Amino acid sequence: MDDSKINMDKAVENNIAWCELVCAAYGKRSYTTERVWGLHTTAPTYYPELITTKRSTTETDIIEFLKLDHVGSIKDSYATLQLEPYGYQMLFEAEWIWHPALIEQESKRSQWNIVRTEKEFERWTKMTGLENSIPSGLLDIEGVKIFYTDRPNGFAGFIASAAADVIGISNVFSSGGDEIDLWRAIPQVAAREFPGLPLVGYEQGDSLSSALSSGWTSIGPLRVWIKTS
Repeated sequence: MDDSKINMDKAVENNIAWCELVCAAYGKRSYTTERVWGLHTTAPTYYPELITTKRSTTETDIIEFLKLDHVGSIKDSYATLQLEPYGYQMLFEAEWIWHPALIEQESKRSQWNIVRTEKEFERWTKMTGLENSIPSGLLDIEGVKIFYTDRPNGFAGFIASAAADVIGISNVFSSGGDEIDLWRAIPQVAAREFPGLPLVGYEQGDSLSSALSSGWTSIGPLRVWIKTS
């Protein structure tokens, strides 16, 4: 298997671990089968009820799960499914992205900070509009770091989470600054806490373009589907 496929598999595994952490913090129980990860109940806002775990997963593998009333969204991790016949439509398509590891000596000493208190967390979620989708219990998990920085005309931040021997980067946002500079800074900032580990994530649209212009590499597609009937 070539490196891009290995990196994509790690990105998928890391993302599932992150989704499981968030859902568990909300008291949502999950399950794992050979080809899917899923929840026994409705997911928190912005999270799926079902995630495919293998590039070989087919519609047949998940058809029984699609009959469950609470499965309103599906993350098609390898963009291999066609779910329109089952009452779903594609919400968006995105690209998994990857950045090589930096060692600690290369990490950026800057004005970036880690959210450590409830007050800082409340401000972070308010600035990002994520008040109801990121639980404060994540502050107590060692492998999760929530970063932020104040800018002259705004605020920027992201979340880094360790799993599958990579660091997952999610919830990237910026106001009052250049987004390309932000994506260029993220590997350097994350290396302060996670030296020597590569970074993964997924993005679409302008954020994807900014990441790819900043030294990140696209390693494969994914899709998110939502129920329409």
